[in-house]
Amino acid sequence: MNPLTIAAGMLAGLGLFLVIRALTPSAPRLDTALANLAPDPIRARRAVAPNPQVSLTQRAGTYLEHRLADIPFFAPPRADLELIGKPVSSYYLDKAATAMIGLALPAFIGLILQLLLGFPLVIPAIASLALGALMWFAPDADVKTKAAQRRTDFAYAVVSYIRLVAIQRLGQAGLVAAMEDAARTSDAWMFLRIREELQLALLVKRPPWDALADLAERIGVPELKEVADITRLAGESGASISGSLMARAASMRDRLLSAEHVEAVKASAGLTVPMSMLGLLFVVALIFPAFMTILS
Repeated sequence: MNPLTIAAGMLAGLGLFLVIRALTPSAPRLDTALANLAPDPIRARRAVAPNPQVSLTQRAGTYLEHRLADIPFFAPPRADLELIGKPVSSYYLDKAATAMIGLALPAFIGLILQLLLGFPLVIPAIASLALGALMWFAPDADVKTKAAQRRTDFAYAVVSYIRLVAIQRLGQAGLVAAMEDAARTSDAWMFLRIREELQLALLVKRPPWDALADLAERIGVPELKEVADITRLAGESGASISGSLMARAASMRDRLLSAEHVEAVKASAGLTVPMSMLGLLFVVALIFPAFMTILS
């Protein structure tokens, strides 16, 4: 039998196995389900003993992470993954799964065509390599899109957080207490992340503004870094920051609204061509009956 036929059959079988494995529901392990309930930053810092009962897919993701994470071209977008709460091992596992599906699909189609029609396998082999390479980068676009939306949501949450801290300070609350109380006013995921960082800072006797600055660097939210800078100034010098916080919140809000306005203008401009084509089709639909009557 032709070696290319054997290789194509193996790739097709592996691709079908991965698709069926991904679509088949499985009962979650109790320890894994309980671990998933823990906050992501705390879970990321927790030292976990090696578990000999981890699944094959988890071991594969961890293996890919250890092998590829330090290579510049294959380095993961850690800030985006940290923001959406996705482990690096799961990110690499998604990339490998989509790449294998891209490799297997043209090979499977080419194998069927070769068996039925004698179609040569060179073209499906080249298509498998091209589609596999393309599908390898498919999870990157998904991660980038989700992270961009979450980053915008976090920026708006920071504006509200700044105002809450300023209100607490106007009520004669201490700076650290004002930061903690403001983070407890909402159970939205943005406030939960801030609350977790402040709790960790309290446990390790670390200034809360340093914890917020570290979180801002890890998830790529510069607005949170501004909050850390202002509160650090107040914590180290004892200056009153209520007015500065309110002014910074207003400037952040205006900046975010301006960015939304620019995006809205771009979206409206993108509708110009489709609307023009729709108007042209409407005019053609009106003129066509009269034109056909004249010709007849």
